[in-house]
Amino acid sequence: MSDAGLRVVGPHTEEIVEILDLLRPTASLLDEYAPVLPCFFQGADRARQLAEPASGGNGATMMLNSSLLLGVDPYEYPRNLPVVEATGGPHCGLLPIVTPEQTPAPYLVARTGANPFERGNTSPVFVPESLFELLSGAPS
Repeated sequence: MSDAGLRVVGPHTEEIVEILDLLRPTASLLDEYAPVLPCFFQGADRARQLAEPASGGNGATMMLNSSLLLGVDPYEYPRNLPVVEATGGPHCGLLPIVTPEQTPAPYLVARTGANPFERGNTSPVFVPESLFELLSGAPS
């Protein structure tokens, strides 16, 4: 069996080492945040359980309605380059169970460069030209 494995892996040793080296930063980040993954998934499952009666779930599937919600202004380079300065590290906050008395739950404010309210609008803004552009795929 070892000979068969060497025939498969042997010719690709350098590529495998390169791929594993490229995965190092991602694996390191996942290692850092590993302690909060269980409480996140438990909280998401709890939210699913609470939403099922209202959304038509049957324990195996959930019926959801979605709609188009227009967001922030289009990305502009270089003004909208991401800022990687989020700090605080992994934490579960109030998960996996948030009681009604604990809402709104505190959240982490991360400086990422994205600010959907930078123009002072706290609700959707209808811009007919951008809607036409969105639906037609053509620049206005």
